[in-house]
Amino acid sequence: MQRRFGVRLRAHLAAVTVPADAFHLLIIMKKRTFKVLALIALLCSCWSLFETGSAQSKVDFVRDIQPILQTNCVSCHGPQKAQAQLRLDEKGSALTMIQPGNAKASRLLQRVLGEGSEPRMPQGSESLKPAQIELLRRWINEGATWPDNPQSAIRNQVIGRLSRRSARLCLRSRTQLG
Repeated sequence: MQRRFGVRLRAHLAAVTVPADAFHLLIIMKKRTFKVLALIALLCSCWSLFETGSAQSKVDFVRDIQPILQTNCVSCHGPQKAQAQLRLDEKGSALTMIQPGNAKASRLLQRVLGEGSEPRMPQGSESLKPAQIELLRRWINEGATWPDNPQSAIRNQVIGRLSRRSARLCLRSRTQLG
């Protein structure tokens, strides 16, 4: 049955003559189809880039938050000086000022913004940039994850970027030094 259909179809197509204008129309349609397919492929690739970017946008304590705290807060709330008995270089002390998942209710963000009757932090120096404040807000709303040992987290990130051989050499030299 399939063979008969193919024979009939070939016989039917052989009898049909295609005028020159129809041939050009067919070529134009192929070009349009190609353009539409190319546009669809471009949109899909842009969408995948958008999805990848949003997946990587989670705020990381070691990469994003710790540098802000070290630069702007630890001089007054650190190991040498702990004003108001608050240390922002230690997880336990700092989390007393933070309500993970609720940036609006977190006292740390309220102080950085200067909300309420208390003065804006950091006192006596330039306020945080809006991008830094937004990072703090996002970090708190995302749950304010703070690794138990940020120094080891930094080391693990750096070592993770090295090749295995370089990492072994780095660790071996570190154990030899001390």
